[in-house]
Amino acid sequence: MKIVSKMNKNNDFGESARLTTLGPSESREEQIMEVQIPLDKMTTLDKLRALERIWDDLQRKPEDVPSPSWHGDVLQVRERRVKEGSSQFSDWSEAKSRIRDRTR
Repeated sequence: MKIVSKMNKNNDFGESARLTTLGPSESREEQIMEVQIPLDKMTTLDKLRALERIWDDLQRKPEDVPSPSWHGDVLQVRERRVKEGSSQFSDWSEAKSRIRDRTR
């Protein structure tokens, strides 16, 4: 499946995102699904809710979500650092506090 995203500005929806999904149909031809999202009319909360619904849906079949090859590379480096003893670990509350201190 391939998803193509394109921003449109001159249509009935104002500024919107156009998502086109390309995938094999039963007849082996590509089927196209287009979704118009009126981004300029959506509040930030509306946009976040839409993202949450998409992520919730993707989590139903995580095996269908491809992982980039660089994820494996990062994991190998981290595993090596753990084995070498050069990784440091923090309690989550300590880590949040450290992050907050850095961003002030």
